[in-house]
Amino acid sequence: EVQFDGAIEGDLQCGSLTVGERAEVSGGIAADTVVIHGKVSGTIQAKNVRLERGSRVQGDIIHDDLAIASGAHVEGSLKRLDNAKPASAAKPAAPAAAPSSEQAAE
Repeated sequence: EVQFDGAIEGDLQCGSLTVGERAEVSGGIAADTVVIHGKVSGTIQAKNVRLERGSRVQGDIIHDDLAIASGAHVEGSLKRLDNAKPASAAKPAAPAAAPSSEQAAE
């Protein structure tokens, strides 16, 4: 669990991150839980994202659960994490039917 109250240019990755009111992050954030009070310029990817009043985010937010307080500012797209199985694990297509004896004779 990390609380960040400074300024950083670069990506952050951790389990739980709180960006303080005076904090500025220029880079991506990857975490399980993110709470933003300050300013973020970059993509946020987390299961749980909370944007508090006065927060400013410029970038995409990829999330499972998102809460945006009144007074928070977002410029970017909001995308839900895809919980679907990867394509390689998808159910294989049914085999094509074998041609009938009439079709085979043609």
